[in-house]
Amino acid sequence: MKRIIKEFIGSALYLLSICIVRNKLNVLSIYFHNPSSKLFLSIVKWLKRRDYEILSLDEYAKIINKSHKRKIAVLTIDDGWRGNLELIPIIDEYNIPITIFISTGPIIHGNFWWEYASIVDQYKVSGIKSKSDFKLLDITEFDLAISNLKRHYQVNRSALTIDELIIVSENKNITIGAHTVSHPILPNCDIKRINYELRESKKQLEAWCGSPIKYFSYPNGDIDEKVINMVSKVGFDMAFSTEAKYIKNSDIDCYSIPRFCINDDGGYWENISKVIGIWQKVF
Repeated sequence: MKRIIKEFIGSALYLLSICIVRNKLNVLSIYFHNPSSKLFLSIVKWLKRRDYEILSLDEYAKIINKSHKRKIAVLTIDDGWRGNLELIPIIDEYNIPITIFISTGPIIHGNFWWEYASIVDQYKVSGIKSKSDFKLLDITEFDLAISNLKRHYQVNRSALTIDELIIVSENKNITIGAHTVSHPILPNCDIKRINYELRESKKQLEAWCGSPIKYFSYPNGDIDEKVINMVSKVGFDMAFSTEAKYIKNSDIDCYSIPRFCINDDGGYWENISKVIGIWQKVF
């Protein structure tokens, strides 16, 4: 019922947007996590019907901060879910350039920290009530709590394997970017840990994929000045936030590029209204 209500609201907002949204020549930046093939294809088809030119990040980097008269979109995926493999036939069929930002720890160990934090009775082990509460911990407490949960629970692998990642990285339509080692909340980390999360993830991905890793996305979208400075110092060319707005290409900070988030569990109209930015104006 909740999804049906969201779909009704989304369709109404979309109709309203026809009258009020005027952002066609700004760059549309969209990101996914672990969408179904159906949802992913529906967003791709929506972009194609509206004559968006989907650029790779290498292509976008060449025009960033330059004026243009094109309808441009960039598509990215965060984390490195194994389910992303199901999207490759669509990516290839439609010849869509896309970047997948990878957290290297889960590629090695199999799972993301929030899978443990979301286990129903994990509170009995960790003493921490919810996934949101984990995000408030300083990095020492966070590491201890997650390590404790990993000793108590087994979770089926959800992340790409190293071999799968290598195969994905060889696809001409796919660029690999970095998303830290352990996907921590970076502002909760000290400088030493931030440096490790950025440098080690970049180094490991370059070793696996055999090519430079030039792009980064901030876990959970959390950033502050020390994090942004370190991203630049480590040598990334661009970094992506989770701020939901269009990219004004004439005035953009290349280390804080906004993106509209697709709700993997949401319906078509909810997500379309998010992509055009009107959902966020209401909620």
